[in-house]
Amino acid sequence: MIGTLLRIRYEVLEPIRQGPIFDAYKAKDRVQGREVTVRVLRSPFAQEPEFVQALQKVIEKYSKASGIGIESLVDVDDHEGLPFVVSEYTAGQSLAERIDKLAPFSVSVAVSMAISITEGLKTLHQAGVAHGDVSAQNIVALPDGQCRLQLAGLWESYSASQTAGLVALPSMAAYLAPEVSGGAMPSFSSDVYSVGILLYQLLSGRLPYSADTAVSMALKHATAGIPSVKIYNSAVPAALDEIVKKAMGKSPSSRYADASDLLSDLRILQDGLRFGKTMQWPLKPAAAVAESEKQPVAPKMSAIRESDEKPKKEKEPRDVPVWLLVVFGFCAVTFLALIGVWAVFNVSQPKLVLVPNIKGAKLSEAQKTLEGLKLKVRVSGQEINDVQPPNTILSMAPAAGRKLHEGSSVNVTISTGSRYVMVPDLKGKTMDAARSMLEAINLTLSDSYTTQPDSKLDAGLIVSQSPDPKAKVDRFGRVVVVLSSGRSGGEVPNRADQDKQYLYDLKLKLTGLDKGVVLKVSIIDSRGERTIYESPHQPNDSIDIPTQGYGKVATFKIFYDDELVITKEMNAEQEAPTPN
Repeated sequence: MIGTLLRIRYEVLEPIRQGPIFDAYKAKDRVQGREVTVRVLRSPFAQEPEFVQALQKVIEKYSKASGIGIESLVDVDDHEGLPFVVSEYTAGQSLAERIDKLAPFSVSVAVSMAISITEGLKTLHQAGVAHGDVSAQNIVALPDGQCRLQLAGLWESYSASQTAGLVALPSMAAYLAPEVSGGAMPSFSSDVYSVGILLYQLLSGRLPYSADTAVSMALKHATAGIPSVKIYNSAVPAALDEIVKKAMGKSPSSRYADASDLLSDLRILQDGLRFGKTMQWPLKPAAAVAESEKQPVAPKMSAIRESDEKPKKEKEPRDVPVWLLVVFGFCAVTFLALIGVWAVFNVSQPKLVLVPNIKGAKLSEAQKTLEGLKLKVRVSGQEINDVQPPNTILSMAPAAGRKLHEGSSVNVTISTGSRYVMVPDLKGKTMDAARSMLEAINLTLSDSYTTQPDSKLDAGLIVSQSPDPKAKVDRFGRVVVVLSSGRSGGEVPNRADQDKQYLYDLKLKLTGLDKGVVLKVSIIDSRGERTIYESPHQPNDSIDIPTQGYGKVATFKIFYDDELVITKEMNAEQEAPTPN
């Protein structure tokens, strides 16, 4: 994607970050000569025309909502069937990254950042826009400490996609107000709730609630008590702790109505911090505080008399009728049940995991790596490759860095190895031994052969071959051999002669090793190849492996940890005794 010129206008310069729905890039607008952010829709959302159209309508609707603390959305465009969103470019890192590296922040810094965020929200709320996804991932932290909101109002387009909302939910869940998780539409009040979560995170370096899934997180927000941030940061003033608690109120009526109300308290607190004042809750503007601190010129003359009179104790009327409390309790239980039902049917998706780069790895290694992430490997194709050995992964889909749900498959194309193989030397081998050697490298031995006398080789052993030894031939080719008919040129021995057993005594010493290995030995004789020994050993061990083979000549293959290290040909010492 880097270097691509989208719509003959936007030159993609560098990646910014990846999200569940978009891949964001820094780009140069060649027409206006400015830097912009280009967000390319990921699959499958790029192939959903209804979602793209909904996205276009939302951006047209909110493109005029702009301000210092808001990233302006510009347009939705398309490049060769690939939709993308253009917006203002903001230099900085995501607030999530800054929190991970630096939190918890000092009280003054955290309040300053919260004010910057809330000022941006105030601009949106005054324009009638509920952001809907106020989270650390959707806020850019500028080098000067200010913050800028991104992707305001885009949540309205999620309903046009079958999966966009579910894919975005895991990153949103930690900041969603209880009523939004319960199915209500985002509002000014729910944006305030998200700022309360952010302020808690800035002051403590952690989220107020922790959960493994979006469903569990939603239930925590709906049912768990509001924790005090002073538990994790004792430097937080009591008044600031109360601001956080009020912003995180469980119901919209218990919170600040909108960003303006929250901003007012944050500014009062900031002023108090600057001048070292002790702030009492609820906060009051400076004028109100001054008025309340005025003392009367003289005490009341009736002060003593009033203190002597004991007020009559009156029975306080109940604020809420019993029947209303019962109804409220029933509604609360029903609300929680609805959250559970909504969660089961709408959010119960497997966890998203990042796909690692397995290109160039062996298939067996890739399977182990992906199994650890609860992903699967699916071999979708094979290709001849003159560079990569067999079972090496040549390509993968989706690409590394994308996210998949647990249980999903990564499609790979693997190498079948070079199209060429080197023909082994078959001289002195039996037909069966030669056939096994050739089949191991995808060559076949012709059943048709000729014979000729040979003074050195017994009848039935291979004298010559075509192609010659060490010749490079196409894989799956055929090799033709000439057999010895013996010194006198007699008949090639029949199968019964080749089935005779002989004794071999293979002696090995494991040299050149710095750690233990599993030693495996296989034999190739007139009956083919088979494993005769497999056991763990340490460096410099000496092993004596007596065995029986069919035919007077056999080939032994020695493996360390399933890797072939040497091939050794041996003549039989003597014929095996016939069992009684």
